[in-house]
Amino acid sequence: MDRLKFYLLFLLSAFSLGVSAQTDFFGIPKMEIGGEEYSLVWSAKIKFRYVEDFLPKKVTNSHFTSKVSLDFYDADVDVEKVANFKIAELEASKTENLVTNLTHSVASNGDYLIEYVAFVQGGDKMQVAEWNLCRLIANNSKGVALLQMKRREYDIKLEKFISHVEKKKSGWVKEVLSYKLPDLVVKNQ
Repeated sequence: MDRLKFYLLFLLSAFSLGVSAQTDFFGIPKMEIGGEEYSLVWSAKIKFRYVEDFLPKKVTNSHFTSKVSLDFYDADVDVEKVANFKIAELEASKTENLVTNLTHSVASNGDYLIEYVAFVQGGDKMQVAEWNLCRLIANNSKGVALLQMKRREYDIKLEKFISHVEKKKSGWVKEVLSYKLPDLVVKNQ
């Protein structure tokens, strides 16, 4: 548990350097995925990386069941390099028992997909269990976009959560793949 606290504190401190509260970097204040509307609630800039989090109405960042994140790497990098970096980052988290069921593939449209389950254990139940799908997309002008869908449940046995994910996942993947992300250009800093 101490490792988890350290890891979460590290992530929080890394993001706090560039916190912009709610700057809409790309002119996308809302997005609709799978019939659900998500609104911008948080953003940050970390060197050449821009991060925006979107949540459904009346949901907080500390307790949600569905969340969308948009990361944009505004640099001359290709999708495969960013995907490999993300996979290495997640592989490192496996040693801390935070990530399981890590898979990656290339969709028929050429986008890279990374899927995993992250969890925080508390006794025989997971305090938090979260399914994640990362869709990495080559941006037309330059850079790479990472569109991430998170589906979360609280106080649940991991086996039950994974069973639930297996039933719903193909629909969730279709929703994320069908979202038409515009060419990203940083408009506000």
